Amino acid sequence: MVTAAAIRAKLRKLGEPCYARALQWFFKTGKGGYGEGDRFLGIRLQRLRACVRDCGDVPLKALLARLSSPIHEERMFALLGMVRRFRADTRQSISANQQ
Repeated sequence: MVTAAAIRAKLRKLGEPCYARALQWFFKTGKGGYGEGDRFLGIRLQRLRACVRDCGDVPLKALLARLSSPIHEERMFALLGMVRRFRADTRQSISANQQ
């Protein structure tokens, strides 16, 4: 079972510091910017999506824990994980209704 701490550790390994600095500039995370205070690990979206797929069915509790993180990619992981869960639930409901 994947925990919130395991997600955090996995994402930290994927981070690219140089790309994180570019993201902080792009999202205007400095004082007075619209993204003030947001922090980045520097994970490209394609790699983040692959990480969500690799983790499989992450418990909702672990996703909710990451949703309140100050780290942008951890919040994005949580949202992508919730979308994955919703799609799986929707497919199961449709399949059950067709039987």
